[in-house]
Amino acid sequence: MVGLIIKYTIIEAYKKHFFTLLLSAFITCIVLGYYAKSISIIEGSETFNYFYNAAMRLTAVFLLAWYCIITQAQQIEKARLQMQMALPISRTWFCVGSLSAYYVIALFIALLSSLPFVFAIDVDGLAWFFSFYLELCIVVSMAYVLSLLFKQATIAISIFTLIYIFSRNAAEFTRHADAVLGTESQLFETVSLWIIKLTALLVPKLENYANSLVLESGLEIEQYLTLITETSLYVVLLFLIAKIELHKKVL
Repeated sequence: MVGLIIKYTIIEAYKKHFFTLLLSAFITCIVLGYYAKSISIIEGSETFNYFYNAAMRLTAVFLLAWYCIITQAQQIEKARLQMQMALPISRTWFCVGSLSAYYVIALFIALLSSLPFVFAIDVDGLAWFFSFYLELCIVVSMAYVLSLLFKQATIAISIFTLIYIFSRNAAEFTRHADAVLGTESQLFETVSLWIIKLTALLVPKLENYANSLVLESGLEIEQYLTLITETSLYVVLLFLIAKIELHKKVL
């Protein structure tokens, strides 16, 4: 039954032309990357690597997350989610099947996106693919949970965008908060900065998945293990939240 859920979700993505849109975005990022390289004063492929890394990551992240949120919102609106949960399968395995389908789609995205780095000499393509796939797993888990928490897709998308931007810049926000807290500040500013610091401790450090070291020198074994551990913790936590929300919808 889990396999059927995965198959249904992937076929639905195909029917909605998600893969066509993804392929178009992939080609566009490559073309723009080579254009940026052609007008850059820096010799070599460094300009293309950095431009493509940033453009493709952001494009793929928001395409996958927004597709997940919009699809789940449509299922809830058309009562398809209730029909699917009426199948003879536990809510746990239903949640596993739904998330696994998006993880498979994320795997395809990561494989497609890493193609320009397969034969690159100055880029560790394996490290880039690995870190990007783990980032997509966290992103789509977050999007899935938000789609269950909020009925309106617009609200879920807005909250996801804010969380993602904060997660990609958590270290910078924390450094700024530390600098300001070291000076005299108003009570409101102090409380706000402490909220920022506490939030930074809770959100995933997505900047570690996409920093320049991944692109330039690859990852050490310890770094692979760290990313796997962090990703596993967040994925399991988000899975538990999604499972609870599905139980609420059944009740």
